[in-house]
Amino acid sequence: ATSCAASADGQTLVTGGMEGIVKVWSVGTWEGQASVHEDSSAKSRGVHSVAISHDGKTVAAGCDRSIHFFDTETSENSRSLIRAHTGEARSISFSPDGKTLASIGGDMAIKLWDVRKTVLVNELEGHEKMPTGVVFAPDGHVYSCSEDGTVRVWDAKKGKKVRAWRAHQTGSV
Repeated sequence: ATSCAASADGQTLVTGGMEGIVKVWSVGTWEGQASVHEDSSAKSRGVHSVAISHDGKTVAAGCDRSIHFFDTETSENSRSLIRAHTGEARSISFSPDGKTLASIGGDMAIKLWDVRKTVLVNELEGHEKMPTGVVFAPDGHVYSCSEDGTVRVWDAKKGKKVRAWRAHQTGSV
């Protein structure tokens, strides 16, 4: 597996792999509930990131430059963000209400997407090097980290940086 995410209730685990498949697992029995994504374009590059909405009804998968959304009950691809980023969608996270998805890719921006309409609603910029991780907090703030060693806190509604600090040293070891 190249990526994993757990549902808010802890009953479901979603995994993505280099073979281009996203699987939904029932925690406890560890039986696969469904394979929700399997397309030829993802098979060549793999699944780089997965997320599950807080209500457990929607899975998002970052495959190459695109993000695909799936219904966990029907396993159907309900919508896609094609060319969401200029590079692979390497980290994604749902907002607490499930209406917004944050994503990062090879274009140095944290992008906020309206999940239902699949449209870009905001871009958060400010990292000096490539962002590597993004997550929504329960209060709706977005946290991001980057190869520049910083962590940033963003007001998702206003699209403004709230705080930034150097959390780690940068450079190779």
